Amino acid sequence: MIFKEHIKGIERDSVVISCGLPATCKSGLAAVLSRSTGHVIVATDMLRLEIMKGHDIFSESVASDMRKRSSVYDEMFYLTDRLCHMGYGVVMDATFIKQELRVKGAEIANTHRRSFYIFETDCSEHKALLRISRRSRDRYDSNAITDRAYFNNKSGFEGIDINHLKELFPLLSIIHLRIDTESDDSSEWKIIRFQKY
Repeated sequence: MIFKEHIKGIERDSVVISCGLPATCKSGLAAVLSRSTGHVIVATDMLRLEIMKGHDIFSESVASDMRKRSSVYDEMFYLTDRLCHMGYGVVMDATFIKQELRVKGAEIANTHRRSFYIFETDCSEHKALLRISRRSRDRYDSNAITDRAYFNNKSGFEGIDINHLKELFPLLSIIHLRIDTESDDSSEWKIIRFQKY
């Protein structure tokens, strides 16, 4: 199933997380969704620039500091909650490496009685590292500009536990899509897993 064709049916007021390792096209997924449905994008990469002003956001110690990362996520959740309150559909663009972060996203959707979509990127390590090698400090896309950043995220990435989310929010509609983002052409991205809970 082609991703671009499927997203036209996604509820326009839903809460979406674009979740996965660095350079696996999370931001690309968010952009495609936003263009198709009008979802507002709230991205940690952009919030990081403002929140960590004065810090070297490319430094490994800064990038891997979970307290600093938490402050960026907290701002993303705050903005998402406000946008939902105003009636917008929102896509949160972040790695979401920890289940507790996904829980916070689901909680916002549950509070506002919105469907909760998880877009999980699926891309080979080789391709992700190739994309990272093209990044630089000069043209900011992300602070993950080294192989090390990729592997640090990979080692800390917790599996997505839908059952846990359903236990916490039994009435929440959860839709989990796993999307093959190997291609650099978004029109070739395919949904390889689709489950509704």
